[in-house]
Amino acid sequence: MADVRVLVLDDHEVVRRGICDILDRAEGVEVVAEAGSVAQAVRRADAVRPDVILSDLRLPDGTGLDVIAHVRESLPDTHVVVLTSLRRR
Repeated sequence: MADVRVLVLDDHEVVRRGICDILDRAEGVEVVAEAGSVAQAVRRADAVRPDVILSDLRLPDGTGLDVIAHVRESLPDTHVVVLTSLRRR
């Protein structure tokens, strides 16, 4: 069985690296790209065509919802999981 290919999207480098480190240790998972913005994620996703994008919700140039909209149109076989620490006030 092939590894699940993942793109990790988070604007905080420490968080992104931590997630990548955890995923790199997981059997059956391969981190194929990282991004810190919507624009980077779209370019890299188009290039590497990941199976899954693990995305933060709030990003400096948009939201994880913008990434989902792009994926639904351009990469219909890619799934998006939103992982965020967003709190309501």
